[in-house]
Amino acid sequence: MGYEKRFRRLRISTNFTNKNKHLKKGVDRPLFLLYIIIEVNKEREKNMTNETVFIDADNGGVGVYIGAGNKVGWAKTAKTLKYILDTKNINVFEDTIFFSSSMDFANEYGFADQDGAKEIFYTAQNMIKDEIVANGEFACDFDG
Repeated sequence: MGYEKRFRRLRISTNFTNKNKHLKKGVDRPLFLLYIIIEVNKEREKNMTNETVFIDADNGGVGVYIGAGNKVGWAKTAKTLKYILDTKNINVFEDTIFFSSSMDFANEYGFADQDGAKEIFYTAQNMIKDEIVANGEFACDFDG
């Protein structure tokens, strides 16, 4: 793109701020957008844990740990796991979550097959997703 086209685009974008007398060129708008981004991030952080979450298969159920070795719950069903994740403010979509190797070899930890523990976790995750969709709590506004 040539210099003249870039300059013309720049003039078009600054014309908007020239029409709005209360906005200073290149200052107020970026600061306002930065403020909005900071506020959105603060709100998201309220709903997140600050530590790493570990999930493992244990005795035919799924163990939940916040931080290394800090067990906060154990669930045999997806409904119970969803309850643990909700009460401990674990966001399964944004928090850092790791599966231990026992999740890959769940048949060695009391499950009928090796995917049994993952099925419980993913079913609980889908239950949380369905609840978010039903309540209309989206991360972004699709209507614009």
